[in-house]
Amino acid sequence: MPVGQGVAGEAFSRAQAMLVEDAASDARIAAAAQEKAGRYESGSFAVAPVPSPSGVLGVLCATDRAGGAPFEETDLAVLRILAVQVGQLLTQRRRLAKEEASTSAARGTTDPDRTLPAPSVAASLASDEAAPRDAELARQVCEAVSAEVEPGRVLDAAIRPIALALEAAPVALFLRDADSGDLVCEGQVDGGRCADRMRISALRGLTGTVLATGNLVATPKPEDDPRFDPEVDTPEGGQAAPLLCLPLRFRGKVLGVLRAFPRSGIAPSARTGEVLAAALSAAVRNVFLYRSLVDSIEEVARARREAGLA
Repeated sequence: MPVGQGVAGEAFSRAQAMLVEDAASDARIAAAAQEKAGRYESGSFAVAPVPSPSGVLGVLCATDRAGGAPFEETDLAVLRILAVQVGQLLTQRRRLAKEEASTSAARGTTDPDRTLPAPSVAASLASDEAAPRDAELARQVCEAVSAEVEPGRVLDAAIRPIALALEAAPVALFLRDADSGDLVCEGQVDGGRCADRMRISALRGLTGTVLATGNLVATPKPEDDPRFDPEVDTPEGGQAAPLLCLPLRFRGKVLGVLRAFPRSGIAPSARTGEVLAAALSAAVRNVFLYRSLVDSIEEVARARREAGLA
């Protein structure tokens, strides 16, 4: 299909996810694309670009939803999350192929700034065993984000299904404080077992490494890692436990992390972490946008009051 033509071509050329409820009546879709859409049982489409650092690699398309109902925003959100994971997997594989072609000596070496070796991530993402669970978990997080507005409720609703699915406690979301530079807990679910710390250093331990590099940590024994810091990488009680720590991005920058401590004996999944990082970043985006809107409203109100007093 030529770039720029058809639903998929349009999404690719614009590098933009598209939700089409009815292709026959959608003004964004050219007449030629509407004719091709007739080959499907339903006129509803959801299309998401597959991103990479070098640009869009392709698109993921969802058509002919079971039952004939049109796709919704929640469906598009899940598709976008999956597209991000596909892009990361393809990028990792391409990079690995180049590294292996350039020198066999590079195999088996590790970058101290890389939290997970690329082969581990690729192998984890390539496994389909946990795909249905991960997709369902991502859907629950997306639904929570779309159903709530106030930041506290958004984060609580997004974190709670993660705690249940991973049998983890505590599960906490931290954002970097602009003034101190520390990571401050914005919301958590402790499961009645153990709370996470309310403020931690953004520069130390595995947690600080995730914030600095943007690479997740998924390890059943974090204390075996030389970067482990017991004053940072443990919950409030100070007891080391399996750790899943994810970077949270907003407009291309890592502004926080999510930490989950599954119960002993459960190995955190890198694949699950990758999926959740994308979904939770959407929650963080909503929090920042909500706070920005509130600040703008308050600023306008303050300006009006000052103008009235002048």
